[in-house]
Amino acid sequence: STTAPSQPQFTIPASADVDAQLIANIDDPQAANAQSVCPGYKASKVQHNSRGFTASLQLAGRPCNVYGTDVDSLTLSVEYQDSDRLNIQILPTHVDSTNASWYFLSENLVPRPKASLDASVSDSDFSVSWSNEPSFNFKVIRKATGDALFSTESTVLVYEDQFIEFVTALPEEYNLYGLGEHITQFRLQRDANLTIYPSDDGTPIDK
Repeated sequence: STTAPSQPQFTIPASADVDAQLIANIDDPQAANAQSVCPGYKASKVQHNSRGFTASLQLAGRPCNVYGTDVDSLTLSVEYQDSDRLNIQILPTHVDSTNASWYFLSENLVPRPKASLDASVSDSDFSVSWSNEPSFNFKVIRKATGDALFSTESTVLVYEDQFIEFVTALPEEYNLYGLGEHITQFRLQRDANLTIYPSDDGTPIDK
């Protein structure tokens, strides 16, 4: 009898678990600064209701297309869901089966809280203001103290099919919690650049 020679078994190299060495655009001197070259948006067609408001956001100038293709029309939705919970969404106006998975997670994967039946703008702990000067920006304020919890004043909103940028200022000794896609402590590191889905790394630890 004869025995067929055994074939060596392929072993996946350890390098397969190493993600690409990427440089965040804010740290790359060769990368375009979207805040300098992109036009931002202008809000119009604002409609108020008892739980918040909606508005149409239109590109405020020629598209910059720095890291993808600018979305020319967006819909802003502000919903006061409870006295201590606020939901703000900015999504493309035209979403269909071809691009819905880019912007929506299934409720089966990430259930989203619903607004309380008695939720209202007047009973909320927060207020939302917005301006079109020099382009669309918004601010979330805690009514009790007047503190700005989130503000995009003096910045432009960049919304492309492969790149979305909101810019806000943080106070000294700030605390941020709960951004996904990372293995880390619940309170995030300060002064850290956290790349989410573009890192192509399934289990990024503290990076």
